[in-house]
Amino acid sequence: MEYCEKSTLRNCIDNGLFKEVDRVWRLFREIIEGLNHLHDQGIIHRDLKPVNIFLDSNDHVKIGDFGLATTDILVKPPGSLFDTTMNYSTRSNSMGDTELTGNVGTALYVSPEVMATGGKFHYNQKVDSYSLGIIFFEMCYKPLTTGMERIVILTDLRSPGIKFPPDFQDVELEQQTKIIKWLLNHDPNSRPTTKELLRSDLLPPLQMEEATMNELFRSTISKPQSRSPYHRLVDALFSQPFSAVQDRTYDSDTCKVSFSPKLHLIQKSVSDCIEKVFQNHGAIKFSTPLLMPKCHLYESNEQYACFVDHSGGLVGLPCDQRVPFARFIARSNTQSMKRYCLDKVYQEKKFFGLHPKDMTECAFDIVTPSHASLIPESELLAVSSQVIHEFPTLRERNYYFRLNHTSLVKAVLLFCGIREEKHHAVQLCLRDFQHKKTMRRQSLESKCGVTFTDHSAANFFALLDFEGSYNKVSNLLRPVVKSKGQASTLAKQGLHELETIINYAESLDVKLEIKVTVGLIYNPIQYDGFIFQVLYEHRKKKRLLGDVLAAGGRYEKLIRKFKVEKDEDCGIPSAVGVSLAFEKIVSAVLDTVEVPSSHDIVVCSVGHKTLLKERLRVVKELWAAGLRAEVFYDSVQNLEEVHMYCRNYDITYIVCLKDGDGGSVRIRWMEKDKNMEKKVFMVEMVEFLQQKLSASKM
Repeated sequence: MEYCEKSTLRNCIDNGLFKEVDRVWRLFREIIEGLNHLHDQGIIHRDLKPVNIFLDSNDHVKIGDFGLATTDILVKPPGSLFDTTMNYSTRSNSMGDTELTGNVGTALYVSPEVMATGGKFHYNQKVDSYSLGIIFFEMCYKPLTTGMERIVILTDLRSPGIKFPPDFQDVELEQQTKIIKWLLNHDPNSRPTTKELLRSDLLPPLQMEEATMNELFRSTISKPQSRSPYHRLVDALFSQPFSAVQDRTYDSDTCKVSFSPKLHLIQKSVSDCIEKVFQNHGAIKFSTPLLMPKCHLYESNEQYACFVDHSGGLVGLPCDQRVPFARFIARSNTQSMKRYCLDKVYQEKKFFGLHPKDMTECAFDIVTPSHASLIPESELLAVSSQVIHEFPTLRERNYYFRLNHTSLVKAVLLFCGIREEKHHAVQLCLRDFQHKKTMRRQSLESKCGVTFTDHSAANFFALLDFEGSYNKVSNLLRPVVKSKGQASTLAKQGLHELETIINYAESLDVKLEIKVTVGLIYNPIQYDGFIFQVLYEHRKKKRLLGDVLAAGGRYEKLIRKFKVEKDEDCGIPSAVGVSLAFEKIVSAVLDTVEVPSSHDIVVCSVGHKTLLKERLRVVKELWAAGLRAEVFYDSVQNLEEVHMYCRNYDITYIVCLKDGDGGSVRIRWMEKDKNMEKKVFMVEMVEFLQQKLSASKM
């Protein structure tokens, strides 16, 4: 309960409020917002009038006197099971607005449906809207000095025709007049709710200084549990009009590309090959939910697609498939799982109002309760190698593995005198400038506070830039290993684990070349321990570029970020994963792979009769036998057009029905560049086609 001085809206109206137009609009908006809050809580005031609207010391509205308020369910249509019939008792009051008290509050402010039904009616919050209309008129009109003048003018205003006094400036007060007529409509269904009023263009926008507005937004957003201001802000966002131009441009990039059966069939063929590799390793297809609450791990990612839902909560689309899976593992306390998925990941485009860019990521993950074994890491290398082996085009590109261990990176940083508290910032900086080597030193010195002499910088970057076999890297890092302290311990750990993983990979017959790159830094926010990339190098404008096809590593660190305190006793499982770029694989094989057909058989008819029912019976038998077939929908077909269609879509067999053939069909196909045709009985058709299709696959 808040205390207000004796100042009420009635005092303001009687003191000439109508002259202060901006103040009228501000107070009116505050009354609407207060009523809207009440209505959101399921409360109807039912006794709204100027003496019940108080003003605090800062001239802000406070609605009071809830003696007749009700908390019954709002908007109960007549005749429903939820109808509420209310009986009202007489109430008297000595205040100015209540000298004409009837059954419900002051008669001049009571809605017509209440007055007309003898105290019994089906009600909703629109009764407060009517009272608000009378109040708003008084706020916009000169003070009514006598009781009789008030009765006459407000009675005319309450008439079905809503008669304004002759001196009311309805031209100058056009917006006010429209609002008053809207609120005083005798049909409750045509009267606005407070939400509709707040959204209306008739209500002028808030006038306030930018600093005040910023503070208001900050305060509102910081209190999402507050139903009134926060949810009104969200409602306003979701009630914005969506123009035809926005509708056309939102997904224009997607829609301007015509549908290509060839592309989609190749994508299906590629995904089948990849899934087969994953399934051979015992993985189960498992997808996580599309949306999850805004993730702090993506805060530095400018392309993170994040949205507001209707409750005002922040949700985001996945930038990768590893983060939502790590969240699932942590929250479900899963300790053992081998899974794969081929799902979309998203990036926000640089221009607002466009559909996020979407790509398909092929993810393969191994979760085990034991942290001792390094076999899962070597299995990731085997899976990646086998996927590449499935596609001849990829085999020809000489892909190789680039391996590293975060312990080696930390060891080199310590060995070169970079303190541990700077390691995370240094790794992020090195990651961002991996392809801009000339700028690395300047960036490390300016952003991370690392200082180098020319000699120390040369030694530091010589270590990071070295790439070669395990034995060569081991020799290079011998000074680090022989040093004392934590740098030596970390170097020994990293080298031991890499050597073990490489040995296991050789046992799994991984055929791609394996190199160790001390300076490889891959997503340090997510991965810790073993990390790797699969890439091939090619020249473009005399520059040697690396094209990464897959990447992954160990990510218990990521799972730990999602662990809930009460579940910490369950422990963090060991988890490794790899992600492959699906579109890159499709692009590589697009012009080299044989396009599979969507079906093998087409059913048609030639002649004067359409034979539609006969065609349907034939295709039904083919489907029942598990054969891929389609039927021509047109009534009559030209046989040459059918042959053209089959050539375009690589369909092998035509089942042709003809007038007078009785219980037989004609089956046509190409064999050694010759058109072949055989007439078979209907009962023999399925078996004949099955034999032909089986022979063609051998």
